[in-house]
Amino acid sequence: MDMFKMPNWDATEALLIEEASRAIEHFSARNATDLCSFFAFSVDYFFGDVVICFDTIDNSLLYAKRQEIQTLKARDAALCGERGWENAIYYIQRDRLCSYNPHTADFKYPDFARLHISDWEEYFGNDQLPERPDPLGHVIVLMHKAISKLVATRAFDRLKMVSPFRVGVEFPRDELGLVVMKLLNWPLHQGPRV
Repeated sequence: MDMFKMPNWDATEALLIEEASRAIEHFSARNATDLCSFFAFSVDYFFGDVVICFDTIDNSLLYAKRQEIQTLKARDAALCGERGWENAIYYIQRDRLCSYNPHTADFKYPDFARLHISDWEEYFGNDQLPERPDPLGHVIVLMHKAISKLVATRAFDRLKMVSPFRVGVEFPRDELGLVVMKLLNWPLHQGPRV
């Protein structure tokens, strides 16, 4: 007998799609001139919170440029010393350059819309919940399905998008962080075809 109630994943998926579609519509109406570079769900599954976030290309590139300066300065300090080679792998893995903003908290619109999924609190906060397989897998699959349906219904077409436009999910676990789940609005090119 289960000691905890499984969340209604199908109802949550429908809610996410509905709220994300509404947020995209409101964003495009209020911010028609913003060139949007990223749409993300920021998910704190343990507390049942999902935040809908948008970033613009200007904000994203500014963040990326600042991060590059800090990263290169830290690398130079760590690697250029006489014994820099000893921890070189650590510094290269830790400090990676990124051409976009990898943190929703630093997006131009980090908290555009918010929803709370109360049955997640009960589920993820239950001490009886097994650690293996990792129950976060349910949330990852849910987000994948919701994003796929938003793309299939062309919900993002309302936005003024950069090329390519990123759609992702940010998780509170360091090993995951902000994961790009889908790239849209690819530029035209003359190179090899996929």
